[in-house]
Amino acid sequence: NPGRMAWARGIHNEKSAHTRYGVSTDAPTTAKARDVTAIPAWDTSSRHSDQFTVLESELWSAHEPLSHIAYVGLDAFPSLPGDAPLLLYEGAFPKVVLSGKRHPEVPPNTVVLSDVQRFNLKVAPQVQYELALYEEPVPILCDLHAEITTRAAPDAPVLGDARVLTQALSKLLWNQVVTVHQRYGLQHEGVEWVVTITEVHTAADEQLEEDLFCAGEEARRGRVDAETVVYLSVDRHLHPGLVELAHVTSRDASPVPKDVVHLYSNDPDPEWFPVKKRLLQSCIALTKFVLSKDDESAEGKIPKVHSGVGCLTLDRVLLFLEQYLRANGDNFVFDLEYLPELQEAADVLGCQPLGDLCRKRGGELSLIHISEPTRLLSISYAVFCLKKKKKQT
Repeated sequence: NPGRMAWARGIHNEKSAHTRYGVSTDAPTTAKARDVTAIPAWDTSSRHSDQFTVLESELWSAHEPLSHIAYVGLDAFPSLPGDAPLLLYEGAFPKVVLSGKRHPEVPPNTVVLSDVQRFNLKVAPQVQYELALYEEPVPILCDLHAEITTRAAPDAPVLGDARVLTQALSKLLWNQVVTVHQRYGLQHEGVEWVVTITEVHTAADEQLEEDLFCAGEEARRGRVDAETVVYLSVDRHLHPGLVELAHVTSRDASPVPKDVVHLYSNDPDPEWFPVKKRLLQSCIALTKFVLSKDDESAEGKIPKVHSGVGCLTLDRVLLFLEQYLRANGDNFVFDLEYLPELQEAADVLGCQPLGDLCRKRGGELSLIHISEPTRLLSISYAVFCLKKKKKQT
């Protein structure tokens, strides 16, 4: 089994999202469920955020069903000018960013979202969530690639014109901040389409590559302007064989990077991560293997490295390694319930920094909690002493 790329770091995949949030398209058969997410470190100390209840756009007459705009009330984010553009995300980390606007008909502390937007944010209607403003610099995109298919399964095969749909999509996305794996609804000539962003490229990609630890990790988001080139292809996961495109133009393939490996998990259905070799320097077991694959890199092939660690734990290990290489490994935060898995992964990978952190966190835990056997032993000893004292009296 060749496995598949772990397409979104720390994000629930499509199968899980379809099951939980009811987007009206069938889940791709290639999706793999993840029940737990790992969130990268993100500074939330100075962000602007507020609580909003999600309202379905289908229940709000002023909202277009396929609108890509998230509408909030006039009272939202009062510290910003009324005409200031809003970029919104949900949760502790900006997995997806939505364009927002204030609207006089939206009730206070309410956000109006279409079902596609709810899918993007992974939120449910009539539930309250914390939405924050995305205030980081956003690079301009040179080009992007997207996959497109019809929203509902067609009764008969559909042939779309890529040139026409690309023009309509470029108009829809103009001045929007798009993120890899974000979806958009597009209505054209009476047909509702669903578009998924699959790749984005900025003018600074080559320079950014020099600073990245995980390949392509930063090249996930950007703003579309009039010069951004849009490439379309058919989404083969949804309605396979029923939708085709004519006049498709493909982007020239990028050269194979020589400093990247594909790091595989040890799951029965493995996933892989594109990882910079230098990210693995502190993992003795992997460093030896990576160095032995230099010949493959020179031949234009990306080496495959098998980690011996499960996907979810491997995801957390990579997040730690990124933070460790930024000299901030001691501040890496994880739930203590994952301590045994991370300690085992540190042993398997020969990652001493992670092992030291796990032992430190384990020591902190032992100071706070008395283990169950020790607690029961203490109670038993106390009862014994009490009985002995009664006999003596």
